[in-house]
Amino acid sequence: LYLSNTVRMHRKLRAAGVEALLQVWEGQSHAQYLRDINAPETKEYHDEIARFFDLHLGQ
Repeated sequence: LYLSNTVRMHRKLRAAGVEALLQVWEGQSHAQYLRDINAPETKEYHDEIARFFDLHLGQ
């Protein structure tokens, strides 16, 4: 249900001309990187988030 709502929102944003990126991580829940700082994916999540902020908010 949550994924479907997220996909619908992403499509609406894109249709409205908003730059939006939807990343789905297999087997991970929302903000999983906050729940387990030692998970192998945590660094990758943080790197992706940092790139997003650098791109949209400046460095």
